[in-house]
Amino acid sequence: MKRLNIDIMEVAAAMESDRSMSEYCLDMVTGDVLIVPDDLSRAVKLDEVDADKMPEWELELLPVARALESESSRYICIPDV
Repeated sequence: MKRLNIDIMEVAAAMESDRSMSEYCLDMVTGDVLIVPDDLSRAVKLDEVDADKMPEWELELLPVARALESESSRYICIPDV
């Protein structure tokens, strides 16, 4: 098993964060904590992405949202407390 460098403080902050609008996941390859808005996750899952109508900050997260959907074994959802 590969060792990961994980920022435990970032994981703890994710566990305590408000989940009403975002999804927090741990990338099991890089150790990064990923944050994706629920509306973007939903659009990717339903294949309803309209890049022309998205703000630039959301466009930057689109590859992350797509990866969460297509490579589900790579990511673990961080539970809330």
